[in-house]
Amino acid sequence: MTRTGARAAPRILLYHPDAAAYAALLAARVPGVDCVATADEAEFRRELPEAEILAVYKFPVDALAAAAKLRWIQFASAGTEPIAPVRDRVSHLILTNGRGIHAAPIADYVMTAAVMLQSGFPTFFRNQQARRWERRPVVALAGRTLGVVGLGAIGQAIARRAAASGMDVIGVRRSGAPLPDVGQVYAPERLAEFLPRCDFVVLAVPVTDATRAMIGAREFAAMKPSAYLINVARGAVVDEPALIAALAGGTIAGACLDVFAVEPLPPESPLWTMPNVIVTPHIAGMRDDYGAQFTAIFADNLGRYARGEPMRNVVDPARGY
Repeated sequence: MTRTGARAAPRILLYHPDAAAYAALLAARVPGVDCVATADEAEFRRELPEAEILAVYKFPVDALAAAAKLRWIQFASAGTEPIAPVRDRVSHLILTNGRGIHAAPIADYVMTAAVMLQSGFPTFFRNQQARRWERRPVVALAGRTLGVVGLGAIGQAIARRAAASGMDVIGVRRSGAPLPDVGQVYAPERLAEFLPRCDFVVLAVPVTDATRAMIGAREFAAMKPSAYLINVARGAVVDEPALIAALAGGTIAGACLDVFAVEPLPPESPLWTMPNVIVTPHIAGMRDDYGAQFTAIFADNLGRYARGEPMRNVVDPARGY
């Protein structure tokens, strides 16, 4: 446990695997901050009753029953899934997230994935291991259609990168309202019209009641047989057995997956060895300066909180984002 600051300030409880490093970064930005930082769940539970502000990545939601003084939860991630089971009990709290931190690296990841899938890099990697020289033509991304499901900060960053690469970009957005760099925006109820147009379907939505398992057998059947899925959202957005069946049966051409229904991905999952799949261990938004980026947002929000000003990245618990 790391403790900084004096008792006069609002008590902050920072619960994170890298708690000590995050606390040091926060103290450098906000001298004198009253912060208890821990990576230990038992310590977290002991300190929670005195905390006014909670800064976390994930936490045991049953512990909230003891949080009598809690007024604000700052999430280090963009996703706020931990509160989903208790969202009716946190409506009185301020909820903010790390929206925007992930946008640039995830956009890089998606464009890299598109190149690798389109150019057949999984085959090239297997050939390299087998010392097999097997040439094949590659298809340029320019002129291909990339569809982004979820046009928040991450989705918009992906759209900008794809448009700059000469791709035709379309997207799905809850409001259906137009956006720069997106040629056409569809409302979610028009997903069946959207999917057949895409050479790449990129999932960048939060997990909510509306998006859970939103991509299943019917949606895979609506995609082109030559299309690829890139999932940088959450594993729960996809019906994973239906995805495996679509990949095995040639319903879609392949996938790049950074998130899964169960993480770590179980060793027995067929996704590990499917020839048309790229698997990465939930690292698309895992930038090397994440702590600095997060503490910059948190420090800014601490100032806003103290002054009673509107805060950044406020989350609606009913919507989950």
